[in-house]
This record gives sequence, C-alpha cells and structure tokens, in this order.
Amino acid sequence: MRQQSRSHAAYGTWPAVGLLAAIGAAGVQAQEVVDLPAEDLPLAADLEPVYRIGSAVARSEWEQFTAVQHIGFDRTGNLYILDAPGPEAGTRVVIVDPAGRHVKDFGRQGEGPGEFQWPRRMVVWADGSTLIEDVLHMGSHVFGPEGDFERMVRGGVGPSLRPDPVDPNTVVGVSWRREDDGVAPL
Repeated sequence: MRQQSRSHAAYGTWPAVGLLAAIGAAGVQAQEVVDLPAEDLPLAADLEPVYRIGSAVARSEWEQFTAVQHIGFDRTGNLYILDAPGPEAGTRVVIVDPAGRHVKDFGRQGEGPGEFQWPRRMVVWADGSTLIEDVLHMGSHVFGPEGDFERMVRGGVGPSLRPDPVDPNTVVGVSWRREDDGVAPL
C-alpha cells in the first residue's frame, strides 16, 4: 500500500512540472518600466476662496467657533460644521449654504435625547441627515435633514465613520466596541 501512494504522488508531480516549463518557455511579461525625471516638479495651485467663515473678529455670533471637530457636505453643497469644544457648553452643528450664508444651527449640550455630552465625529448624508458620534453617550445621535433629532444608536461606530454609498441608512467604520465587519445599520 505504501508503494502505491508513492506512485500516485510521483504521477501528480509531472503535470505541475510540465505546466511550469510551459509558462517559462512562453516567457512571463513584467510590468512596463517607465523612466521618471530625477526631481519632482512643483505644481502651482491657483486657488480662490469661495467664502470665509469664522474668525476672532467674527461679524455675527454664528461665526464664532470654539473647536471645530468635523465637517461634511450634503448633495446641495451645504457645509455642516461640528463645533464641539468637549464636555462643556457651546456644542452645536452649524449649516452654511454654498454662498457662505448661515442656514441654521442644531444640537446643544445636555443629557437628553439629541443633546450632546462629548461629540467627536460627524457623518452627513446626501439628503442632509446627520449622525453625530457622542463618546460619553456611548452612541450616536441621528438627525433628519431639517436638523430634528430622530433617534439614538447605541454603541460606537469608530474612528473612520463614513456613509455607506449604497444604503443611506448605514454608516461604515471600524467599531470601537468589538471587531466586526465594520458596517453598522442605523
């Protein structure tokens, strides 16, 4: 029986050797080699500001920011700014239109539904719905397109929050609670 096993192993080796020989005879083509210049070429950027908001001498109160934590855009070009100095007063989301005009604020410091204790990250979907991860709540607040609180999602979604491009009710990220596939349905 031992002799028979050896012969099967030897016969199985020959097809593999033949295949390797055929590949070698045909010649394996490598990636094309491209010669690069010796030095990098600097690119000149000619950027024009679209608008400016926020400064030490802000014209209006809504332009006074304490600690911008995150920003995002909806499909119409509105800018969402998460101004969150930490577990203290002054936390809010400010929405600015594409022309730099104030649209509205939503959210505030507190312990109730839709109130922030220590928000760190924000996800903005195309329709303007917003998810704010709150460290001390150990979860995330979900707000509708008008800035109205909709629900709280328990559990953290992690440092690389981003909206799922296929499902508008899902965020993709790395969980800080446990190792998983990184997809969190809302």
